[in-house]
Amino acid sequence: MSHARNVALPQCRGEYITFCDADDFVSPQLISVLTRAVDALDEPDILVWRYFKAEPKDGLPVYDMDFSDVEIWNSEELSVKIVSDVTIGGFTWNKLLRRDIAQSIMFDESLKVCSDQCWILCILTEKTDIKAYLLNYSLYVYEQPQGEGQTRDTKRIYTPEGANRFIATYEKELAIENISPKVIEQIKGNIYASSVRSLYKRPVKFSPEVYQELRRNIKHYARTYYFRHKISPYQKLKDFIKHIIVIVRG
Repeated sequence: MSHARNVALPQCRGEYITFCDADDFVSPQLISVLTRAVDALDEPDILVWRYFKAEPKDGLPVYDMDFSDVEIWNSEELSVKIVSDVTIGGFTWNKLLRRDIAQSIMFDESLKVCSDQCWILCILTEKTDIKAYLLNYSLYVYEQPQGEGQTRDTKRIYTPEGANRFIATYEKELAIENISPKVIEQIKGNIYASSVRSLYKRPVKFSPEVYQELRRNIKHYARTYYFRHKISPYQKLKDFIKHIIVIVRG
């Protein structure tokens, strides 16, 4: 997918660019809401909107195009949201970017997962004067059918190959030049949580190298996760219990 995006990006000629995954679908109001928001908000750098994980039973809502309650973020604030808030995430399909911004960075084709998040973080560390607006509308349906497709398999991290892929992506993100310390703290917390959950899911047969890498992650980043990572106390408690179980197992 990253290769396809890299081929398409230089060909785009519109003022703004957004994305849609082939197995999802958008609200019929998407284009109408976005074009009106661009005009109402004086040609913003980035627009962000919310999404449904499955189509609502009563159908997609119809919105009245009121942009008075938008949230406004700078580059660092959006970066933190991307790595800490799953309702925002590092997805490309719930964001509209000015064409010159979107075309300033290409996708890293070496990454097998989360290349879109890495791409957006690279943009936000390079374009530090960005103003982003959150529209309080759900305009995208992110379908998650069971057992279909690699990108839809929520358990893919709990395989030896999946763990390797996520570690590679996180390492790329930590190496982004000029990345904010606040974002680094969140990424390290994500590494910890992913490593704990992967090891907790044993008996996955990790290679000795991956197993030791995951163990090092939970040792190095535990303090960051529990003291600085922005996530609910309930989730931290669940991960702490998993951490203890991992230690007891050895």
